[in-house]
Amino acid sequence: YDENSEASFLNRNGYLDDPSPEFLDLINASLYYYNISGGYFDVTVQPLLDLWSGGLWKETAEVQAEKIEETLAVIGSDKLTVSADRVEFEKEGMAVTLNAIAKGYAVDEAMEVLKEFDIKQALINAGGDLYAMGTKPDGTSWTVELKNPDDSDNADTDIEPLPTFAFADKAVATSGNYYRYYDPEKEVSHIMDPRTGYSTNICISVTIIADTCMEADALATSVFVMGPDDGMNLVESLKDVEALIIDSGGKVTKSSGLLEYIK
Repeated sequence: YDENSEASFLNRNGYLDDPSPEFLDLINASLYYYNISGGYFDVTVQPLLDLWSGGLWKETAEVQAEKIEETLAVIGSDKLTVSADRVEFEKEGMAVTLNAIAKGYAVDEAMEVLKEFDIKQALINAGGDLYAMGTKPDGTSWTVELKNPDDSDNADTDIEPLPTFAFADKAVATSGNYYRYYDPEKEVSHIMDPRTGYSTNICISVTIIADTCMEADALATSVFVMGPDDGMNLVESLKDVEALIIDSGGKVTKSSGLLEYIK
């Protein structure tokens, strides 16, 4: 968190003049994923995150519903006004978080820096958001092994063994609700459905393979919130994007082209 960042300025003041090209890229990309996901990917979800992290989970269901209804009035990327020289909120109380897209963007930018130094083989890992450039030095593909979200304590699991991926010049990112929670009972995860105001629990984990890490990052969150059916429909509609989805019942669903990347 940086209180001097452009996102922080925008959240404090409701507007940002002369945004940097990088910030504008992130906002415009966020609007693209908002649109193609039907509003399930939404960077204006920050007020809901503040609400839940501030202790909403301690309240009764009635109080939760009332406060969520109030907060939903300032949620929605359609309430963002964006131009080349200004980003502005249409409603007071709005705030953005770029957590679901900025890390992937940073990985892509880091990879571009490596390319400027004529580096042709590299693996960048930013907390699970990965980009593999080229092959390994021995000419083989980079391999990525998925962690079974139901097997953190080496206990028996109902989820089928997950595949190991092998690829070159591709990005992979995973969204899951099995690490970060707002409440001690681990019932309120950090991934919110911007349309309902509640954390989403249709999926346990979503892994996306795409050409850029920003796309993989944003789509992993989008599909996670959308759920396995609508989410997979979105993936199948996009070029050069594959997915592995684990739903709340432990069922694993793979996109039609995923087999190409399974070792």
